[in-house]
Amino acid sequence: MKSCSRTQRDPRAFLEDVRTRIGLVQSFVAGRTRVEFLRDQLLQSAVEREMSVIGEAVVRFVAMRPELEARIRDCHKNIGLRNRLVHAYMLIDHDLLFDMVTASLDPLDEDARRLLEELGD
Repeated sequence: MKSCSRTQRDPRAFLEDVRTRIGLVQSFVAGRTRVEFLRDQLLQSAVEREMSVIGEAVVRFVAMRPELEARIRDCHKNIGLRNRLVHAYMLIDHDLLFDMVTASLDPLDEDARRLLEELGD
């Protein structure tokens, strides 16, 4: 895992974290079936951890740049998942989590990439 070269005061660091963690989650589930995911507690734990970091990075980015919130598709969905993973972990539906990580991460990655380009160095 790469570390962010930007300070935590720079909102771009949070977008970089989102992109890095999406890459990790996608590598974790690549080639895995739903059944494999549902049977593998280690994989579930790894995905849960990275998805909570993604949600927290989105929270912090939006707090610093609220005018850009609407430019992140499913912003509140990602934040809500983070909150559920952290505060209501016993209610996690791993079927739904698998759906989310296999279908919803590409748009978020695209949004983070685009915003990073627009924000520049």
